[in-house]
Amino acid sequence: MVYAHARTRTPQDLFGVIEVTTHVIPGAGDPVLVARLPDGRGAISYARADGTFCHTVGSPEGFARKLVSLGIPMSS
Repeated sequence: MVYAHARTRTPQDLFGVIEVTTHVIPGAGDPVLVARLPDGRGAISYARADGTFCHTVGSPEGFARKLVSLGIPMSS
């Protein structure tokens, strides 16, 4: 469940990760922020123009599939 206040918090605020990479993906309406979590899962967040975020967290397998679908290299 994602709580409403999470929309105003950055990936670093929510997940405590140090490195978040930003990607501009053709066809994606918003910049994509990628955070690799220590347990192998990953968070993909969309930075909306209004300053809010749409966060998703996936299993290691799901995270890898989403990166491939977005065209983001696994090592970036």
